[in-house]
Amino acid sequence: MLFPIIKVKDLDNNKTHIVGTNIHDQLIVNSGKSITYSNLQNGEGSQFGPYMFEGEECLYQGVTVEFVTLDELMNIYSNQCNLDRYHKQQLDILISLLQPSE
Repeated sequence: MLFPIIKVKDLDNNKTHIVGTNIHDQLIVNSGKSITYSNLQNGEGSQFGPYMFEGEECLYQGVTVEFVTLDELMNIYSNQCNLDRYHKQQLDILISLLQPSE
């Protein structure tokens, strides 16, 4: 069994992320025929905004979604958790530096 990894690119900052790694991500099924991406925080998306789906470009079908095995999915999840932990540690350091000393 394979699992889809849907990626979107923010054309404003040229960064790509996996849909679902940001709490503001949303996928919308349009009339049961197509999917668009929406960022709930800024109200923009792939239909009328600076986001586009990333994947392998297929000559006849456009961008295709990558599929991974369960082991690959678990590695992606583990890497994302490590990245989240790192960002939390950096934020904690910044907050401690900003707090007035007694």
